[in-house]
Amino acid sequence: FNREELRMVKIPLPTLATQQAIVAEIEAEQALVVANRELITRFEQKIQATLARIWGEDGAKIAPGNIVVLPEEPEELARVAEESPSYQ
Repeated sequence: FNREELRMVKIPLPTLATQQAIVAEIEAEQALVVANRELITRFEQKIQATLARIWGEDGAKIAPGNIVVLPEEPEELARVAEESPSYQ
């Protein structure tokens, strides 16, 4: 296509009402995504608080991606496990 031919191509657009309905649906989906992200953040905080309560502040931590990170040194891991109320 050259420019002149391209200008002559008609591209059908949905009606304004259809466009508005599409936008409303996308905005509703975006609101759900935001709400779900907030819910995930709340649950991660609750999990972290529970781990801190059970394992102590220096125990397991939640890394990005919901991975529980345990202490690396065996001695530290053993100490955290022994101090955990659920271990005893």
